[in-house]
Amino acid sequence: MSTVVVLAMHGALPADFPRPEIAEFFSLGQRLECGNPEDRAALQTRRDELEARMRSWPRRQRPILGRLARAGAGAAGGFGVAGGGRLQ
Repeated sequence: MSTVVVLAMHGALPADFPRPEIAEFFSLGQRLECGNPEDRAALQTRRDELEARMRSWPRRQRPILGRLARAGAGAAGGFGVAGGGRLQ
């Protein structure tokens, strides 16, 4: 029987993402919860735009992911590190 290791992580914010946009993103979340219902559609649209921008922001290659990918490639039937430093 083979041992398989699953590494599951929640992504952190990009270290070099513009701070004003991070602040706006979290502010919009709060305003969506407590704000005026008439403004919700516009607020949600802007929050979705910022979230998409954060998710697509280029990431640095993290050496640990490369080592994990190389170590597990044979045992797990093959997986690797995607262009943005994400395991796939």
